[in-house]
Amino acid sequence: MLCLSTFTYNLVTFFVYAAKYYEYSITLKFIPISLMSNNTPGEHSVIQRIQHKLEDILLPLLREEANSEQTRKVVKTLATQLAANEQHIELLKQTILEQEKQLHYTASLYMHAPASHILINGNGIIINCNLAAQQLLGKEKRALSGRIFHFFLPAAERQAFREFINAAIHRSETQYQYFNIKAQQKEQLIKAYMACKVIPDALPGETHLSLVLVDLTQHLISQETLQQEQLSIEKLKAITATQEEERSRIAESLHNELGQTLYGAHLSLERQTNLDAYNAEIKNETVNILRTALTQTRTLAFELAPPILEGYGLKATIEDLLIRNKQQGLNITSKISNYTRRLPPAIEITVFRIVQELYTNVTKHARATEAGIQLSITKKNVEVTVIDNGIGMNTTIIDDQKAGFGLKNICSRTKLMDGKISIHSAPGKGTKVIVTIPLNQAGH
Repeated sequence: MLCLSTFTYNLVTFFVYAAKYYEYSITLKFIPISLMSNNTPGEHSVIQRIQHKLEDILLPLLREEANSEQTRKVVKTLATQLAANEQHIELLKQTILEQEKQLHYTASLYMHAPASHILINGNGIIINCNLAAQQLLGKEKRALSGRIFHFFLPAAERQAFREFINAAIHRSETQYQYFNIKAQQKEQLIKAYMACKVIPDALPGETHLSLVLVDLTQHLISQETLQQEQLSIEKLKAITATQEEERSRIAESLHNELGQTLYGAHLSLERQTNLDAYNAEIKNETVNILRTALTQTRTLAFELAPPILEGYGLKATIEDLLIRNKQQGLNITSKISNYTRRLPPAIEITVFRIVQELYTNVTKHARATEAGIQLSITKKNVEVTVIDNGIGMNTTIIDDQKAGFGLKNICSRTKLMDGKISIHSAPGKGTKVIVTIPLNQAGH
């Protein structure tokens, strides 16, 4: 019978050899005994392999042959347990590989996140940062690690930043505040919105904080640009309203004052009788001139502020415009769809001015023989289309200084109503202009 010390020595030697051979010295203590029983047939060859190896190691250590059979049983039991451990360790390895993949993916998400993230300790020293933060601060990670973050702030804001992170530490809730950041590669300060929160389960005795920065500079620039554009639109609206008022005043003066004066002079000449042949001829010429001037004055007054627009609406005004300005050699057609109710005055006067300008361009510049004006009204938009078969135009001048006053006026009025304009034309192939004005944007 082996003494206790010899048996203990042999058993310890066995585990040393077994652990060294299978490299399980650390893993074995984590394997539950419940996983080492109920072997499946597939495990039989593994158990036998381990059993034979253990016998080769253990049996020479035993001096009494009488105990060899009992030792074989012990070895077989141990081999069974080790086989179960081997399978469980393979499962653990697969789990660890999956976790490593997940950690790698999470780390990639962190590094490539669009928002700037910086990990600092309780003293404000930078521990880690993602690529967005490196780009924002203008330095690589190795140059940022170990630096105190508040040195990237103006001196006047550093005390406020220390109070900011202290509030996050002691209140245990996310803190939010605006700060200016001195980026290394940019001349101006960057306006940033920061969020700071303590990270739970940090290393014992250490405090780590998550600092998220949102660069508001571009947003503020865009907002300022938008405000400037809005201000320009408001100014343009005021100018347009003033122009319409001035047009109405001038039209009224032309009709009531100059028109009446011309009409009175015409009647006065008509009453002149008993003239000799020479004076009679002068009279007739003067009367014809006065008639022409009176007609032109009335036409000009109508074009400046058509009274029919306010009283009868857009459809009647456009039709009257085409009749008054009918040009010989030009066949003009018009089609107005879904004009079942009046539109807001701002839209009606804008649409009329656009149609007026486009029709003037056709009659004066297009040299067309055929032209068409279409006005279509839907629940969302008013669409004006003017087509002609004239000489066409170079559409590249639309945004150029060479564009005529009429075309610039059309573009300005369209922009004022938040509309869109498209011009399809080529030299010798006619022109098609489409203007779309949204009803909802115009307050309809």
